[in-house]
Amino acid sequence: MGRWVCVLAFVGCALTSACLPAAVGGRIILSPHRALAAAPLRPHHALQLRRGNIDLDAWLFRPQGPPRGLVVYLHGRNGNRELGARVADRLLPAGFAVLAYDQRGHGRSGGRHCTYGYYEKHDLIAWVDALGIEPVYVVGHSTGAAVALQAAAIEPRIRGVVSLASFARLDDVIREQLPPFARGDALRDALASAEREAHFDVDAVAPELAARSIHAPVLLIHGTRDDVVPSSHALRIWRQLPATDNGSLLLIEGAGHSDLLERDDLWERIRSWMLSLPQSPQPQQPSPTSSACTGAACGSPLLPASPGSLASPGATREQPAC
Repeated sequence: MGRWVCVLAFVGCALTSACLPAAVGGRIILSPHRALAAAPLRPHHALQLRRGNIDLDAWLFRPQGPPRGLVVYLHGRNGNRELGARVADRLLPAGFAVLAYDQRGHGRSGGRHCTYGYYEKHDLIAWVDALGIEPVYVVGHSTGAAVALQAAAIEPRIRGVVSLASFARLDDVIREQLPPFARGDALRDALASAEREAHFDVDAVAPELAARSIHAPVLLIHGTRDDVVPSSHALRIWRQLPATDNGSLLLIEGAGHSDLLERDDLWERIRSWMLSLPQSPQPQQPSPTSSACTGAACGSPLLPASPGSLASPGATREQPAC
């Protein structure tokens, strides 16, 4: 969601111009900018997961020994998996395997539409099924955080979520960025057009509602100067978490929307929080969705420790039985 200000400006223009139909605003909401990630220098597996008629491309980074768990990094709108290499730099020394993939409609993955978690949460669960590494923790930024929260509400194998700058409801975050005169019927028509084109339900994209069903620990992090997703969204999500000690809210004074990922002190807090979580996996409960995974690590609950067996950038992918 790093370029959401520009996206919403275009939406506003579409909604307030008499010559542009609501379908234009709907397509802008659905269609992220596609930026390709540069291959990381760190050794990694190159993986691909087939979801229906969409291929999702990923990198899997592994520690030297058996992993203590899997951390999935989810990027925001208009982003890609590139920052996942930095997440690996920070979490591999702690023993975690790290998966970073281009979400549908982004990077080298297939698909044309971004539905902000409606379909993406099932993509995440399919990766959990394919890799078989537990326990699973998810670190998401912006739209990626929203996907993580929505997935954690329905997937018990997710044992912890770090949510960086998630929105509480999709329709609210779009409405808040538009001028008052563009928030009425025109916005409703654009959202309805997006629903028809991508076959999803905007009202269902609501991490604050999903939070009611999350029983894993959640660390909500938000910058107080976030001008894309106001920090009030984090407070709304936190208030909906079950009345246990699972939910933590961390507001970073002076931080904006995208610079959260650049703070070394924050990453140290994230690493310490993740190391404090229970490590024992819950019983396997595979998703009923059908997916095919391509790559040397698919379907292997315990990755081999030999660094020589990793697929380097550009290496030929193996075809496992997934």
